[in-house]
Amino acid sequence: MRLFKDIEKNKEIIRNILPVKESFDIIEKNIIIGSEKAYMVFIDGFVKDDIMLRILEALLPIEETEITIGELIHQKIPYIEVETFTDFKLMQKMVLSGAVALLVDGQDQGILIDAREYPVRSPEEPDLEKVTRGSRDGLVETIIFNTALIRRRLRDPNLIFEIKSIGKRSQTDVVIAYLKDFVDN
Repeated sequence: MRLFKDIEKNKEIIRNILPVKESFDIIEKNIIIGSEKAYMVFIDGFVKDDIMLRILEALLPIEETEITIGELIHQKIPYIEVETFTDFKLMQKMVLSGAVALLVDGQDQGILIDAREYPVRSPEEPDLEKVTRGSRDGLVETIIFNTALIRRRLRDPNLIFEIKSIGKRSQTDVVIAYLKDFVDN
């Protein structure tokens, strides 16, 4: 399905093809670029905060009332790996693999910013759980890194991460991960 010029329609479709409201690691951000409403969606843990900050610092001061996608890509976004998209399926695939999607109201194409950056500390194979085949990923201490590692291997829009605090005193954050199409409500 192709993008619409109406950003609200596009957001509604994105919320149906990505679990934006269900999974805590999928971030959506509404911003204003010039005089136009804009919308960003990305996976927390795939894009570093300082990179997102640089992108937002470039976009938010824009004052032009009319700005094209081409101008954004070639003159405003301070990133090299930037491309346009018109298809929701491509956007879904790219966001699930770590890209940032940017949509602007009145435009029937969006922007994909490939600002992926995976966790700094490389995961290692756990000592007690050796495997003979498959990946050697082991989880690290940070929940966001762990969810990014899992989502990097399993790029399924049905993968949901729910975050909960447990314990009266410790209030420890835990994440419940599941595939929405495999569980009963």
